[in-house]
Amino acid sequence: HIIMKKTFLLFLLLFSLSTFAQNKSKQIEFTYANQKISGTLKNNFKNLIYEIEVKIDNKHVEKFLIEKMNDITIDNEAYISSLNEIDTNLSSNPSNFNNEPNPNFKKEWILLKFLVQGDYNLYSYTLPNFTQFYFSSRTSKQIEPLVYKEYFINHRTTKANNQFQNQLYKDAPQPDLGFLEYKKIDYKKDKLIKYFNKLNNYDSEKGITKTKFNFSIFGGVALNKFDSKELGRNTPQEALLYIIGYSDDNYIKSTENYISPTIGVAVEIPFSTKNQSAVFADASLSI
Repeated sequence: HIIMKKTFLLFLLLFSLSTFAQNKSKQIEFTYANQKISGTLKNNFKNLIYEIEVKIDNKHVEKFLIEKMNDITIDNEAYISSLNEIDTNLSSNPSNFNNEPNPNFKKEWILLKFLVQGDYNLYSYTLPNFTQFYFSSRTSKQIEPLVYKEYFINHRTTKANNQFQNQLYKDAPQPDLGFLEYKKIDYKKDKLIKYFNKLNNYDSEKGITKTKFNFSIFGGVALNKFDSKELGRNTPQEALLYIIGYSDDNYIKSTENYISPTIGVAVEIPFSTKNQSAVFADASLSI
């Protein structure tokens, strides 16, 4: 009972922090029909598709089509309007996984946030439970999604479509990075920022914020990972492709995850030093 009470209190604390963070007003500026527009973004920040609502001068609210917006900044951070592939059902929560290895992409006008700008650009679009990353290169200015999706292979085991690793290897390679090193790249914001910073010859830490804390409230199922030992490929080439994540037109990890019901909370406060982080609170209950 004591553990449950403490967990409940921690839930309340984190929920309050989450509500405060999500309700913070975001200031937006952009060009629309050759006019400079500025005001407060009224949309849910995780729903920047097709059109947005902006409160102008604290008076009236107007709607604007994303496809006609240019020179966009939100809270002084650069964005770009893009007709691009998006799967709004993607999630990092196992409770929302399905058994399809590929995202169900549809073309929509969306607002993408610049994470790295240069010869190689990295962008992001934030969904309620997932961040989709996009990229463009100096050889192709077309913005493409970096494909990643976790899915069930049976009722308790998940795998991941890691096509993004192959995309980086083919379309945005680092000359000094070995073929198998691409398998080690995680689909995480800081990891991808560091990768694209290196491509552009920037400091690896550029654009990475160390002062903010991360927290999550999770429930449903927990993932327990183990390394899969069976490659099941007949040639060295097939084995290498499997290791990096390619198998029968699907890009997957060579790790599998077993799940169990759970509920919990976690808070992480990164240090200012490289490659270090501290857990402030981590409470969970597995069933």
